[in-house]
Amino acid sequence: MNTKKNNELQNKYGHLLDNYADGTYADYKTKQEREEEARNKYGHLLDYAKPNNKIYEDIIKVDDMCRSVRKQRAEANKQADIRMQERIEREKREQQERTDRNNAFVNSYLEKKEAERKAALVLSRSLKAGRELLESGETKAAAIRQAVIQEIEKEPLAKIDYVEIVDFDTITPVDEVNGSILAAIAVYIGKTRLIDNFIVEK
Repeated sequence: MNTKKNNELQNKYGHLLDNYADGTYADYKTKQEREEEARNKYGHLLDYAKPNNKIYEDIIKVDDMCRSVRKQRAEANKQADIRMQERIEREKREQQERTDRNNAFVNSYLEKKEAERKAALVLSRSLKAGRELLESGETKAAAIRQAVIQEIEKEPLAKIDYVEIVDFDTITPVDEVNGSILAAIAVYIGKTRLIDNFIVEK
């Protein structure tokens, strides 16, 4: 039954099927041709349809730039912190050095003043030596004067300005002690000039 029906269709429409199967009469195009035609006709639209990678590339570039800037700023801040710390440490050292110098100066000054204070006692010691010599019976003014000088010269910080044995009334130098006399001395201790004396009345 079916075979008979197929034969009837073949006899009736076979010539059309033969033309359709023959590539010479085919009214369709190959896939490649259709794609070529589409590119020629709609290529500009297809370009728009393609993914725009440049936007992503630009975004990546901006992100890289931001990262680089942040890194540079972080490094700059780190260097600034290092310089700040170095400056603080330097200022501390300088301050400590100034303090040490000031302390050294003060200590040196105080030590110097203390040494000068002790050295100043040489005036009383030297006059005492001269008086004791005089009281022992020495009458020569030169001998008494030399005793005073020798005592003063024992002190390294002392510098003699003058040592004089003079008449108490006339204030003139004497060679012999026969009456009232004035033994007067002036001595520099450092930059300070000190004076002292003793009087013997007869």
